[in-house]
Amino acid sequence: MTRVEVLLSDEYSSQRFRDSDKAVVMEACLFGLQPITVSAGGLNREQALEAAAGKLEKILNRILWRLDVPKGRMSYGGERA
Repeated sequence: MTRVEVLLSDEYSSQRFRDSDKAVVMEACLFGLQPITVSAGGLNREQALEAAAGKLEKILNRILWRLDVPKGRMSYGGERA
């Protein structure tokens, strides 16, 4: 991973007590791949950060798993075709 950016914002600063008052956007850059961006909202910064971090972790795990799994079928000799 080459970079992670976190942007925090207050969506409804003029209004009180909304369902998702704080918003977080996270972007992660993996070497050689397109940046991955997720967003999440919450009543406070902690909730929004945890939600966005959970989404980003799930996506990164899936991408890294797919990169680790070789493509193609197994040949009869046991080698990748």
